Amino acid sequence: MKFYIKFLEKISVKKYIFAFLFLFILFQLIFMFVLIPNYTLKTGNESIPDMNFLYDYEYIREIISNINKDYSSYLNVQILDLIFPLIYFLFLSTSIFYFKKINILKYNFFLFLPLLGAIFDYLENLFIFSMIKIYPNQFNVLAFFTSYISFIKFIFLGLSFLLILILIIFYFYKKLKKQHD
Repeated sequence: MKFYIKFLEKISVKKYIFAFLFLFILFQLIFMFVLIPNYTLKTGNESIPDMNFLYDYEYIREIISNINKDYSSYLNVQILDLIFPLIYFLFLSTSIFYFKKINILKYNFFLFLPLLGAIFDYLENLFIFSMIKIYPNQFNVLAFFTSYISFIKFIFLGLSFLLILILIIFYFYKKLKKQHD
């Protein structure tokens, strides 16, 4: 834990936070306007497995079946998806730690939300690749676990973004209150 905190202390400065934000937005735009439309066109799937959670076996089996029709388009998405968790982890964790540095946030355990989100994202990717490899054989148990891993990932990431929003609001509230005093 000390290593993690020391790492965040070094990189949680405004220039890095904005650089990570820029990369985060850039990756989102590439996914939304280049990779996902190309993937959808070639496979017929409207979304990638990573963007769904709490799905049933038949739904994910159909998605995996379509991925196998044109694996290269999915592989393009997945190559960036191997880097993307690192990018959003760096953006979210440095943003949260910055608020700790300026005494808006007091508790260290919040710093682990983005880390856990990224870990669950990498687990999800591993399980999805396993399902693709196993197909056309049955992968009910793997699909079940992958669905819940995706759900847990989204919980941690959602909490991370919500925390940042709350911290920003609290930061401006304190700043306004200080000006009125």
